[in-house]
Amino acid sequence: MVAQVLSQKMNTLKTEGNFNNEIGLPLTVFRLNNSHECAVLEMGMSGFGEIERLSSVAKPDLAMITNIGMSHIELLGSQENIYKAKSEIFDNVKKGGTVLLNGDDPILKKHLSEIEHKAYTVGKNADCDAVASDIKVTAESVNFKFSGFGKSFDVKLNIPGEHNVYNALFAISAGIHFGVSDEDIIRALAEFRPANMRMDTINHNGYTIINDCYNAAPDSMNAALKVLGAYSGKKIAVLGDIACLGEYSFEAHKGVGASVVLNKIDELLTVGEQAKFIAQGAFESGMDSSKIHSYDSAEELNFHLSSVLEAGCYVLVKASRVMELEKVTEFMINSL
Repeated sequence: MVAQVLSQKMNTLKTEGNFNNEIGLPLTVFRLNNSHECAVLEMGMSGFGEIERLSSVAKPDLAMITNIGMSHIELLGSQENIYKAKSEIFDNVKKGGTVLLNGDDPILKKHLSEIEHKAYTVGKNADCDAVASDIKVTAESVNFKFSGFGKSFDVKLNIPGEHNVYNALFAISAGIHFGVSDEDIIRALAEFRPANMRMDTINHNGYTIINDCYNAAPDSMNAALKVLGAYSGKKIAVLGDIACLGEYSFEAHKGVGASVVLNKIDELLTVGEQAKFIAQGAFESGMDSSKIHSYDSAEELNFHLSSVLEAGCYVLVKASRVMELEKVTEFMINSL
């Protein structure tokens, strides 16, 4: 989304796919040539030291941290340690550079005063530097009013999910920082479409697949369920294991199960050992056991899918990358 906005003004290189690690980021940097005016580089990590090394290659003018979630907490041990690992990026921001943070994230907000660079916040709270208000969500779009940095305008995202408000706030703020016009920012966001397997909506044989199986964390799983819950019609959640949660796995997966019930999902199909705790959480939150089904493999689940699919229904497919749940999406498209 950031690249979409910045490309309205500059020839912009961006990270493709999952090229965000110590191999992928240098490969992306090697693609830079004299025609490029801007690069948007994603940096991923699973432990200490990785962001420091990646950011020493990238040396960003503008650094963003979107949130402190639960991804890789198994290796890092706590959300505070996740912050410490992500904050390594600050060591390599260029002199005079800028930092953008999610001002609604309690851990980022707590550490804001420690950052030596110019730091700005984005969020829904009025005390942020860039604020989204009057948010209106439908099953297929999100509208809100942007205010910040001396500007104010209406934004429409033609994609589902209230969580995308935060993504848009970062993209808008980056655009303003680099001098993209308001009109170009508004148009770029209206035209934005997600990458493959990231909230990718597929209409097929009278039903709709929400293909979001590229990766998963508890927060993104709950956000996707909220999107599914906004549709009117039969709602089916196909959910697999969330990886790398360690000792937090049991409670995190049960919490996703509670979110299934909160968002009034009609059928829950889980795949994998950890995802069985999603089923347990849904049952304990009041979901009818006849609407909950757990499987050890995608192949077993696929066999059951044909009996619950019907015209007008919506199917969310989501799990960590290791689960390869795109096999479920492929089965629906090719066989049902």
